[in-house]
Parts: sequence; C-alpha cells; structure tokens
Amino acid sequence: MQISKHARERFEERIKWKVKDYNYNVENFSKDLAKSKFQYLEKTKSGKWKMVTKVRLTPNYGKPRYLDVVLIVCKKMECIITMWSFI
Repeated sequence: MQISKHARERFEERIKWKVKDYNYNVENFSKDLAKSKFQYLEKTKSGKWKMVTKVRLTPNYGKPRYLDVVLIVCKKMECIITMWSFI
C-alpha cells in the first residue's frame, strides 16, 4: 500500500516519537502495519475508508508498544491518505 506525503508527515508527528527509536522509519511502520490486528472498517462521507488497526510497533531496541491507529485510505484501498493514533 502506498503512503501519501501527508500520511508520512503524520507518521513523523504522531507515531515515530512514541516508538522512541531514531532508526525506526515509515518502512518499518509499514511492515508492522502489515502484521497488525485489524479492528474495524467503515466508509466515510467522502467515500473513503476509515480503517482502525491495533499495531505492534517493533523498535530496533527497547520494548514493543501497542498502538491503535486510524488510517484513512482511498476508495480503492491502494493509498493511505492520512493517519491518527490513540494510546
């Protein structure tokens, strides 16, 4: 799945600092996301999809952390447009 520029910015703002690993990048996050536990999916008013997953963030050192991540994906589910996270 492709990740938009805005979603990459959100990754830097909201997720990377929670991992507390400077070497953890969006490609690592992509791998963790692929192994994550899907929670639910719902369609937004604009026709996009809101996907909620529980992601196990695996840093290069330290303890793994679990995070609920909301992804807004395109209609075809090919591109992550933006993301939010909860603790």
